[in-house]
Amino acid sequence: AAGRRAEARAQYAEAYKLDPKNLAALLNLGNLDSLEGHYGDAGVRYKAVLNQDPQNAVAMTALGRLAMLQGNKAEALKWFQQAIGAAPKFAAPYIGLIVVYSESGQFDEAENAAKRLVHANPGNPAALNALGAAQLDAGHHGKALISLQQAVKLAPRVPLYRTNLARAQIINKDTMDAKDNLIQVIKADPGQVTAVTLLAFMKLQDHDLPGAISLAQTLQKQTASRAAGFSLEGDLYMANKSWSKAAQAYQQGLKVQYDRPLVIKNFQALSEGGAKEPEAVLRDWLAKHPDDPATRLLLAQYYLNHAQNMLAASQYERVLKTYPSDISALNNLAWIYSAQHNPKALALAEQAFKLAPESPAIADTYGWALVADNRAKTALPILIHAAKAAPKV
Repeated sequence: AAGRRAEARAQYAEAYKLDPKNLAALLNLGNLDSLEGHYGDAGVRYKAVLNQDPQNAVAMTALGRLAMLQGNKAEALKWFQQAIGAAPKFAAPYIGLIVVYSESGQFDEAENAAKRLVHANPGNPAALNALGAAQLDAGHHGKALISLQQAVKLAPRVPLYRTNLARAQIINKDTMDAKDNLIQVIKADPGQVTAVTLLAFMKLQDHDLPGAISLAQTLQKQTASRAAGFSLEGDLYMANKSWSKAAQAYQQGLKVQYDRPLVIKNFQALSEGGAKEPEAVLRDWLAKHPDDPATRLLLAQYYLNHAQNMLAASQYERVLKTYPSDISALNNLAWIYSAQHNPKALALAEQAFKLAPESPAIADTYGWALVADNRAKTALPILIHAAKAAPKV
């Protein structure tokens, strides 16, 4: 894949060199930069497109996606709205809005963006599918069913639309029609992971574990979905509380595709099954991916839960070197330092409290750090507030 990208980059660079007004080549170079994690370079290229064509909605949408990749949701929303203003019928920025709002838990806003997309593109099955999916997330299940039925009627062979319709039917307790739709999708393409997953869990709910596992194994027989098949098999065994079998399935999947979600699932299966040193799989991952804060926090929490405070502290310290405002790391490290009578505890606890003053757990840590610093008078109202908000903290 890297070789093909290098070849494509050379071709696009040559095309742009020959014709500096070739905006498609410039956009594609930006897309390659983004794909390879060179976000700054990608942004420069996309903005260069806008310098030549200020109303280029494709470049605006690309800048929105770039902002999403960098966790800047406000910037992403700004670019997507600008793209819609420049090209009201262009679907991509509406989808961007829907994703940003959904990831932020603003499901009604996501639904409104989807409605705008349908209004701009009436009778478009992709727009109706986006609306139906947004309505599902917003809890408007009956409306979602209608939107998705319309999408499938207009484009009956698109697996995504029929799978989403099945999701709506499951939620609306129409399991027979849901199964029929999922079977249609899988019959047309046995590698449709989402459809297979939904049908497998329906079988599990019907107490047919062998049938569910058989579906997972059909994914394993195809190259593109092999890892997903092992992941699904593990998930089914986890749901059945067969921890050892789940771990074995995840480990098979990791041999096919070594990625973070499978590493985390393997860790969880090993932990539930009482394996010796289940955290070793997290350490192995971090040895190869040291800049993964989420996995490092998970490892730190494991150490903390198992009273290995020194090891936990070292992990939180590493997270804070890169992400100095991570609230979880600040609070938990402050708690450990307090237990060790380390004078650094108060500054960390105070920083966490300033970032999340309404959190009872963080207020509790800060309050006791103040007590340890002989500032009980300041600590008392904070501790009272924490106790009232969460009596079990």
